Amino acid sequence: MAKFIVDGMIQVNAKLIEAGKEIISLLNSGKSVDIIVQEHEETKKRSNPQNNLIYHIYERIASTLYGDDELLARRECKLTIGCRILLRDSESFKEKYNKVILNLDYETKLEAMDLISVSSLMTVKQSKKYITIIINTYTLKGCYFADLDGVDEYIKYPEVAKCKSQ
Repeated sequence: MAKFIVDGMIQVNAKLIEAGKEIISLLNSGKSVDIIVQEHEETKKRSNPQNNLIYHIYERIASTLYGDDELLARRECKLTIGCRILLRDSESFKEKYNKVILNLDYETKLEAMDLISVSSLMTVKQSKKYITIIINTYTLKGCYFADLDGVDEYIKYPEVAKCKSQ
């Protein structure tokens, strides 16, 4: 199976020729061909279900650890987990973060999270990582997430597996 990823107009003709040769080769060998054109997973922005789950997770952290202070939970997750993901994956985010936020004290960095986009900049893949790290981190702090809708693909609590097998 061949996969052709195109991320610029200059690549279109070359990739079409390459894909066409692959298609002709498969058809000449008597096989059928599926042609799928879709947005590349790496560039797809986080999904609505991911967005909804993230906010439910913030609510759970707030109710469990911070006296229902959802703003603190959101800020903390964005700063300590989300920014790390974007700093690793995005040079432009890293440049801005280092210029504006890096040298601030922790409390000011938390407040700055109200002013910058973090999870809304993430791709589907980055959002999955974000959710998984939040769940793992805050589970160790006493939060329970297994009952949240949509959390199944992100969480592997032994007690959830036990309940599902009964």
